[in-house]
Order: sequence, then structure tokens, then C-alpha cells
Amino acid sequence: TGEAQEATSKVKRKKKRKTKKDEGHKDTEAEAEAPNSDILAALNMDSAEALEQRELVRTAFVEGNQMQDFEAELEKAEREEEEKKEDS
Repeated sequence: TGEAQEATSKVKRKKKRKTKKDEGHKDTEAEAEAPNSDILAALNMDSAEALEQRELVRTAFVEGNQMQDFEAELEKAEREEEEKKEDS
């Protein structure tokens, strides 16, 4: 029975060593992921800013096109009125 207890205690010690190694490994993994998450966070901020900038440009472009279309319609309506007056 003494040998069985000794063997059991050796197994327990090995498990503890593995657990401690795994915990140390997990710490280094978390530390290794932290710089990546910082980099990704910076990229996300850049992409969010880029999306906002694109939306502003798109809005300005659409508004510009709408204004041009509106002016063109006004000019067309004025021409049609002038043609009607001339025909009358």
C-alpha cells in the first residue's frame, strides 16, 4: 500500500506541474493576444472613421446630384413655359 500511495502522489505532483504549466501558458497567450487586440481596435477605429467619411462623401455626392437634377428640372420647366408663350 505504501507503494500505491507513493505512485498516487507522483501522479498528483505531475498533474499539478502540468496545471501550473498550462496556467503559465494561458497567461502568455492572454498577453500575446493583448497586442493583437490593440492593433485590431486601432484598425476598427480607422475603419469606423473611414465608414463615416465615406458616408459623408456619399451624402454630399447625392445631395449635389439632387441639386443638379432639381436645377435641370427647373430650367426644363422654364423652357417649356417660354415655348408655350411663344407658340401662343
